[in-house]
Amino acid sequence: MLSAFLIDYIVWVFVSALCVIQFAAARSGLWGILYARRWPRATMGVSVLVILVAILWYFMTGERNQPDTGLGLDANIQAFWFAMSGAAAVGATLAVTSLINHRWGNNHGWDCQSGEVPPTGMTWFSRTTFFHAIRARVAHSRRSASTASERVGAG
Repeated sequence: MLSAFLIDYIVWVFVSALCVIQFAAARSGLWGILYARRWPRATMGVSVLVILVAILWYFMTGERNQPDTGLGLDANIQAFWFAMSGAAAVGATLAVTSLINHRWGNNHGWDCQSGEVPPTGMTWFSRTTFFHAIRARVAHSRRSASTASERVGAG
């Protein structure tokens, strides 16, 4: 059962994690995971502002310094919901930005017909979205598997 205290905590962590992801992506030039990739400085400013508002909202709207024997959160429950909220923020960022930046992400600079391995790592988000990156990796894996089976069949 989720208490109002726990729901507030989940929302606070989720919103803060979204803003931290956006700030870091804007600062690092990872345009494929930005909600507003045309305005990186504004994204950083809004992210800092929203984090400050979220902190003020969380700590000013109720008594948050509660022992876990009372209304507070047990450390295990708090750690679990922190991880779940952070993971949800990452998942939401990757899904929503892949939809928002879909057309832009098509021009990722990797040709699936070339036979080259697509780039890996976070830096590829400077050129494409998460879904385009996954699609390129899957296409390359399928192409590699089919060419390997053709070589085995021909040999």
